[in-house]
Amino acid sequence: MATRQLLKISEVEEMTGLRRETIWRKVREGKFPGALRLPGSNAVRFQRSAVERFVGIAAHSDAAA
Repeated sequence: MATRQLLKISEVEEMTGLRRETIWRKVREGKFPGALRLPGSNAVRFQRSAVERFVGIAAHSDAAA
């Protein structure tokens, strides 16, 4: 089964352990990868690779602290 490249906010919450409000605040602050708005709808998705990079960087930063 192929891995989807775009994630729903609920999937991002699960991957990061962050709440939806925190994710959107970090997006506004430029501290989290921005979301993509899907054409013809109000739906937004996050790129899996960008979220995985964020999780890896956050884990590395936590380990160094």
